[in-house]
Amino acid sequence: CKEAALSGAERLYAVWEKTVSSVLLDAQGGTGGGSFAVEFGALPESSVLTAPARAGYRFSGYYTQADGGGIPVFDADMTFLPENWNINERSVTLFAGWTPIMYSIIYVNGGDEAGAPQTVKYGETFNLITASQLGIQTPENMSFLGWATYPGSAAAVYTDGQPIEHGLSQTEGARIYLYAVFAEKPKWNVTYDANGGKFGNGETTFLQSDIPSGSLLTAPASPERTGFTFAGWSKNKSG
Repeated sequence: CKEAALSGAERLYAVWEKTVSSVLLDAQGGTGGGSFAVEFGALPESSVLTAPARAGYRFSGYYTQADGGGIPVFDADMTFLPENWNINERSVTLFAGWTPIMYSIIYVNGGDEAGAPQTVKYGETFNLITASQLGIQTPENMSFLGWATYPGSAAAVYTDGQPIEHGLSQTEGARIYLYAVFAEKPKWNVTYDANGGKFGNGETTFLQSDIPSGSLLTAPASPERTGFTFAGWSKNKSG
């Protein structure tokens, strides 16, 4: 205040300036936010303010503390809550509150849903349910490759029980369908070489064709060789 000369008895009066709050809307990882100014005792014009957006989350309002803490000042529809506005500060920051969306994963095997849907909260790491947990039986001579994102696909996008770090959907209540993918096991041809001997039909080799990978071999009748006793089969010619 300015200095003034006093003469005799004087009465001095307090001078008041109404607080004008500069309010920053912190979107807390979302897009939007902004700022506005409002006098103490007045109501912000919420009709000119828009809610922020954030992929995978629902906006719950603006609060006086981060992470949805403190007092709500705007609700999810950006409606001002006057009963909670009694801040007499020149600079105020309000923080957006966010709630992760929830969605479901539906596992499908051969056109039928397998097991119960898996409910997932966006932003949390989780594992896909395994085929064995879902009770899926792998057809004979087939291998389970994993999960595709559309029916009839021959290629799996996700492996069995794969950890998922990022959400499969950013939409509240979405139903994500994953389809079981199977592939025929590789087949092998096995040639039995009598290695100096002969089989009962006089041939020196015996061929078994199209044996599925992982299957047990059924050996042919033992070959014979004069002066030797058959001891078994080896991958090495010298035994």
